Amino acid sequence: MGCAIAASPQTHAEPTEHARHLFELGVKQQGAGHSRQAIVLLTEAISSHGLATGDMARAVFDRGLAYDSLGNCAAAIADYSEALRLAPSLVAARNNRGNAYRRIGQLENAKRDYLAALSDQGGAHQYPYYGLGLIAGQAGDNDGARSYFQKALAVDSGFAPAKRGMAALNSKLNNKVTQKPAATLGVAALSRSVAEVHLRPAISDANKAAAMVQLGAFRDEETARAGWIKAVAADGALEGMKPVIVVADVPGRGRFWRLRVPLSGQQAARTLCIRLVTKGQACILAPS
Repeated sequence: MGCAIAASPQTHAEPTEHARHLFELGVKQQGAGHSRQAIVLLTEAISSHGLATGDMARAVFDRGLAYDSLGNCAAAIADYSEALRLAPSLVAARNNRGNAYRRIGQLENAKRDYLAALSDQGGAHQYPYYGLGLIAGQAGDNDGARSYFQKALAVDSGFAPAKRGMAALNSKLNNKVTQKPAATLGVAALSRSVAEVHLRPAISDANKAAAMVQLGAFRDEETARAGWIKAVAADGALEGMKPVIVVADVPGRGRFWRLRVPLSGQQAARTLCIRLVTKGQACILAPS
């Protein structure tokens, strides 16, 4: 009888401990940028039903981050929504869901989430202000975009995305008269998301580059832009680089939009490709 009493707690504790272990491993993998491994571990932890409510919300949220980094916005939105159901005060989930909505063009949903995030007194308001600025810029409302970026910087004067947004606006206005159309240059125009802020004409940088790497060849410009988002998610060090999109007509295969990054030399190009490939991102040395 004593054995029967001792066995009962173990029966209930073991699944809980296992779920917690999977959860912690999954969070660690997500933090290290290993998104696919994180999804596997966090899904198993979530499916075990052994997590407390707080841990379950965090597990679903982190899985959303992993899906987001892989460009799976629909799955990310679903997980952010579930995280908010479990923990309505999780403002980061609301702001990230707004980002995902924005990336797939559901701007009204994105605005709703950004405004809701701003209503939280303890939130990091620079993020939703920045998101609203991107939406305004996408709509051609440069004054509105500038206002939102300024509000983001008023919250955090060192907030780099808002600084880049302001710089991009200034560059756009300064070059409005002299800048050639993006289609003529064969590269992408000013972007619509955090990762795409740098995705603009950079022909001079490409011409000066000693080497180029190619991160993919796509059937249209929009998909190439999405490819840059995915690449930056795989390796955040790319965010400071200036990608170009080169349009190429391949006999018998049609037109491709090649996403490339100029680098200082062949060794730098090889090193970057090796690092990206280990993270699941396609990368080859582009012919000069």
